[in-house]
Amino acid sequence: GDVYKRQLWKCGVYNEVQQLLRDNNIDVMREAVWIIQNTFLLATELQTESLLAIRLLELTIDLLNVKDVSLQIHVMRFWEKFLLRTKEFGNNSLKRKIKIVLYETKGIDVIDSLIMHYNKEISEVARRLIKLDAELLPEYDNPIIN
Repeated sequence: GDVYKRQLWKCGVYNEVQQLLRDNNIDVMREAVWIIQNTFLLATELQTESLLAIRLLELTIDLLNVKDVSLQIHVMRFWEKFLLRTKEFGNNSLKRKIKIVLYETKGIDVIDSLIMHYNKEISEVARRLIKLDAELLPEYDNPIIN
């Protein structure tokens, strides 16, 4: 895990991705989400643990507040795939850390507010994300309190 993280940091990938996520160009931000998606969806549990330390997931949550439907859908689809992948993990501690990211960033609140979005696709994906969050670790409805 740490070797994987060091290698990615050494080649400068994540410094660049962090900058791309903060860019004002929607297309650039969308491509940065693709990089994150491809990294997280292929990562092992140990690699995912290392990637959480880099705090890229938090930056993707911030993008849900950008008033661009295509970017919001893109980010929400990433989270949907990521949570589906996370459900397969046997490591409950890791699942809890991922839920904490959703709650500490208020991402779960943003997603919940998007259920009433005028765009049908955003609304539907938001509903599925709320359901996935509840299924991820049912005993930790709000992992910050528990």
